[in-house]
Amino acid sequence: MTTSLPSILTASVLLIISVNCIETNNLVALVQIFRHGERTPMKFYPNDPYKNHWADLNTEQLTNKGRRQMYSLGQHTRNRYSSWIPLKYQNKFIRASSTDVDRTLVSGQTFLYGLFPASGDQKWLPTSDWQGIPLHPADPKVLFVSPANCPTYEKSYAKLLAGKEFVKLNESLQGLYEYLTNNTGETIDDLHSAETICDTLGIEEGVGLKLPEWTKKVYPEQLKKVYKYWLKSLTYTKELKRFYVGSLFNEMLEFFDEIATNSTDTKMRVYSGHDDNIASILNSFGALDQLDIPGFGSSLWLELRKNDGNHFVNVWYKNGDNTTQIRIEGCELDCPLKNMKSLLHDIVIDVENWTKECNYDKR
Repeated sequence: MTTSLPSILTASVLLIISVNCIETNNLVALVQIFRHGERTPMKFYPNDPYKNHWADLNTEQLTNKGRRQMYSLGQHTRNRYSSWIPLKYQNKFIRASSTDVDRTLVSGQTFLYGLFPASGDQKWLPTSDWQGIPLHPADPKVLFVSPANCPTYEKSYAKLLAGKEFVKLNESLQGLYEYLTNNTGETIDDLHSAETICDTLGIEEGVGLKLPEWTKKVYPEQLKKVYKYWLKSLTYTKELKRFYVGSLFNEMLEFFDEIATNSTDTKMRVYSGHDDNIASILNSFGALDQLDIPGFGSSLWLELRKNDGNHFVNVWYKNGDNTTQIRIEGCELDCPLKNMKSLLHDIVIDVENWTKECNYDKR
């Protein structure tokens, strides 16, 4: 069975460079946001032969491999910025936050362990270099798990899906939906339900399980395209971007402004989040289309740098072993901070206005 998939993914400009060590002489601030490490599936489909493979773990839980991924990402970030990040943890230097979900909370903790292992007088157990580093709860209006608890967003998103473009897309995917429904035993009738099957299959394949024969006709190529369609749809319009990621951009840009005016001692902000958090930023930069789906442990670094009194931003994306420098659409690679703010102006929104415009639902 082969289904021809249309493309809602358009070309964008980015630069792919493999870089592990970064020049830090002019680095003045850093924002890092990453997807949690490997987890168990969000759900199992009724005919899934591997429902009981993770008998000792519930769904949506970080695995030991996921812990190792995040610990390694912490080490990688330390090595990448080795001449800039202090050798010993300093509470004023960094503020880390996480969505209030088990897998992101544990990912944030293990990342911080890799970034700042205890040394010298910070070691409080002679047999361990682990130290407790604060991981703050992120404001759910800034860094959230889909859906955003924003009725205005949900109404706008429903309107998008009911529009001509996405109705046509779903019609073209009916053959795929029916094939998935017949083989999984679950009703698959939209992008999100199909994306969930892709997620489950990807995790099972990732731990070495042999996928059922029927999956060969649709996985990975077709289902991964659907996964990306779903990710892109979340921030497909300017209004959707504004409600989905605008308040996060506002917090990041306010942090950069504080650095530029020397009004904060904090130099690094860290966010432990999800694939949709990463994808919403990439899509707002016009870079999602030509990049792979954010895998477990994928990371974005937004570097604020200063040359000759002028501040500019570099953006890097690590997904697996590949590190990509991102060009913000409409700007050069060294994007002046003022230009970045101008380019994002229409989608940036502070929490107070986000709450009002969203008719925020405190569910």
